[in-house]
Formats: sequence, C-alpha cells, structure tokens
Amino acid sequence: MSLRDRSKVSNFDNLFDESEVQILDGEKILRIPKDLVYPEPQVRTNFNEQSIKELALNIEENGQLQPIIVFAVDATGKHKIHQGERRWRAVMLSSNLTVIDCIVRNSGSIFQQLSENIQRESLNAIEIGNAIRNIKKIENMSGKDIAKKLAISEQMVSMFNGVVDADDFILDAYSFGVVSDAHAINELKRASVINRTVTEEFVASSPEITRKSAEAFKMSLSKSDLVKTRPNKPQPKPLATFDLSKGQKAEMIMSPDSRNMTFKFNRLGKEANNILVEKIEDAMREIEKLN
Repeated sequence: MSLRDRSKVSNFDNLFDESEVQILDGEKILRIPKDLVYPEPQVRTNFNEQSIKELALNIEENGQLQPIIVFAVDATGKHKIHQGERRWRAVMLSSNLTVIDCIVRNSGSIFQQLSENIQRESLNAIEIGNAIRNIKKIENMSGKDIAKKLAISEQMVSMFNGVVDADDFILDAYSFGVVSDAHAINELKRASVINRTVTEEFVASSPEITRKSAEAFKMSLSKSDLVKTRPNKPQPKPLATFDLSKGQKAEMIMSPDSRNMTFKFNRLGKEANNILVEKIEDAMREIEKLN
C-alpha cells in the first residue's frame, strides 16, 4: 500500500493502536513504569505527531489495547523497546498515564525488526533505504548478506539502498504520495542522470507516477539528451591555411594536446611536393638546434 493510500486510513487505524502483538507461550503482560522504558535507535524515524496525540487520548479513554515488546532490563536499569514505539510515545505524551503494558522478550534484533516492518509495510522506502545503508556501514555487511538476514532478494536490498541517493525533488514527491514506490524512485533517479531538468519538470507536472510510468518516461528520453551531458571531445586546431595558385591548398593542423603537427596538401604536383618536403626538412633541422 502506498503512502497516499495509507494516509487515507491512518486516522482510523491510529485510534485502535498498532498491529496485534502475538503473545508466546509462557509470556505475561507486565505493567512497567513508563520512565523505565526507552526507545532503541531503531529503523523507524517517521512518526506522525498528530496521530500519536490522538493515540494518547484514545489510550487515556479506552486503555492500551496492545502491549509493547521490550527487552529484559539492561545495564541502564531500564527496558529497551523492541516493538511498539508509537504506543510508548503516546503514553509519554500523557501526564495521566504513568505505566505501560509490556511483554519482556529476550530475543530479537534490528534485522528481525526491519524484516517485520517490511512485511507489515510499516516503513516507507526512504526509511528502509536508510536502515539498510546504516546496517551496511555499522555491521560492514554486503548486500548479499543483508538479503539473507532479511529473507528478501539481493535485488530488493539494492533497490532500497539506491533510494537514498535519489534527488531531493524525487524523494519529496514520494513523501507526498506522488511517486508510488522504491522501483519508481530508482527509475526516476536514472532518468535524472540523463536529463535532470526534464525529469524535474515531469515529476512536478505529474499527479501520480507509478513504476510503469516512471520506466516509460526514462525510456522516452532521447539518446541526444545523454550525449549533451558528456563533455565535448577535443578537436584538432588549424594553425594556418595557404591558398596556392591553380586551386592548390596547404594546411597546417595541431593536435588537441599541442604535441603533434600535421600538414595537409591538395592537388600538389610532384615537383611542388619535393620542394615542400625539402623546406619542411630544413625547418625540422632548425627546430632540433633549439633543443
């Protein structure tokens, strides 16, 4: 579901807390003081403040419908959140709420958290891309290894990782729901390399850009646009042109690096050729004396 589609139902869903938490055998819901719980520097960074305020009011009135999952007490003397940071943020906003319902769970990792969020579509493409980029940097892992950990394809890891490098105007359009998904972002990113100006105009004028329309737009850009982005190849420099009698011509040309000189002659007879070669040889001997 796209960001645009999710935004249509988010206000309704937020009133009823987050997705259902599965309670494993032997686990109990504990009521822990909210100040003894803290968030992990986790993969999700985009929280809607208004929806959290609405959730806080709902919890005050109807109670916390789903517990959050936390780890056991660590060296800080507190529980680190594994799942359910939105609920914790909502509780923290309320001065009337002093405790939060929790399940203490000893297992879990950032890979499990990211994988769960990808499956639930709780994260957008930019957040997933940033998370994968951070994992690669911190854990020094390849895209192939990350793909195995997340149980997704290596191509998907590469796609999300590429989102981070897209131009701001593309990412802004995605955030506003104009660009559909990570695939479309990457197609527009490639199009921008060919012609940024035309791509920016296309994005600005499009009410909705799907992966198919993004790919079609990229393909429509002419090859001449790509050529325009390349530097011009240095050309030889003509030094002098001589108009001789009877339509005869001679031209001196210097190479682009100014290291070689070429003589071009047009319609010279054998005798004239011999004279010219002799003069050139005399000139070369004079040049050698300079060295």
